[in-house]
Amino acid sequence: SQIGCGVVVLGLIVAIATCDAPPTPSPTGTSAQTALTDAEVSARIAADAISTYTEADRTTYPKLFSKLGNRVFEVGDFGRRAAALAVRTGKCDRVLYVDVSERSTAEELKFFVDCDNETRVRVTETEIERGEVVDVETKEQRQSRVAANNVRNERLISEAKSKVRNSLRDPSSADFGNVFVSEKDGLVTCGLVNARNGFGGPSGEQPFIVFSNRIAMATDSDFKGLWERHCFAL
Repeated sequence: SQIGCGVVVLGLIVAIATCDAPPTPSPTGTSAQTALTDAEVSARIAADAISTYTEADRTTYPKLFSKLGNRVFEVGDFGRRAAALAVRTGKCDRVLYVDVSERSTAEELKFFVDCDNETRVRVTETEIERGEVVDVETKEQRQSRVAANNVRNERLISEAKSKVRNSLRDPSSADFGNVFVSEKDGLVTCGLVNARNGFGGPSGEQPFIVFSNRIAMATDSDFKGLWERHCFAL
C-alpha cells in the first residue's frame, strides 16, 4: 500500500506528480447514486483494492504515520466505505484501487478511488459519513484537465526561466536543469539553474523558486524552509 503519487528523482530535484490534485468537482450527490444491493456493490470492488496500514508499516511510511498519527489505522475502514460510495455514483464500473490522499490531515482524512473505466472519485471523511460524493472525474474530464494544466505549466516554466535569467549577474550564461511546476502548497515553479559567477566560472546548479511576487534563491536565509514547503523535502 502506498500513497498514489509518483516521484521521479532527477539530480537534486524531485518532480512531484500531483496525481491527486483536485479538478473542478462534478456534483454527484446522493440523488445520483444507483440503487444497488450491498452484495452487488461488494462484487464491484476488487479483492485487493483497499489500502490498509498496520504498525508494521510505520518504518515503510514514516511521513504518513507522522502526519496522520493513529488515524492511519482507520484508512482501511474508511477506504472500504469510500469504494462503496464510488460504485453507487453509477460512474465507477469497478473499483481497482483506494488509498488515503496526500492532502489528508489528522483532522480530516481524504481518499481517492480509481475505477476500471478510469474514473477517479475523490471523497472526504465528512462526505463518507454523510454518505455522498461530490467529486467525480471521468477519463474524459481528466484528459481535458491534464491538457489544460500542461499548457499552463509550459507558460509558467517559460515565465519563471525568464524571471530567473533576468535576475542573474550574467543572464546569457543561464543553463537550466530540471524545472517544474509544483502545487504542493500553492502554485509555484521550482528548478535548478547554473550560471557564471562574479569570477567568470560556473556557479554550479543552484535551486530556485519563482512565486507570483518573488524569486527565492538558495542564498536566501529562508530558502530551505520554502523549498521543503513548496517543492519537496531536502
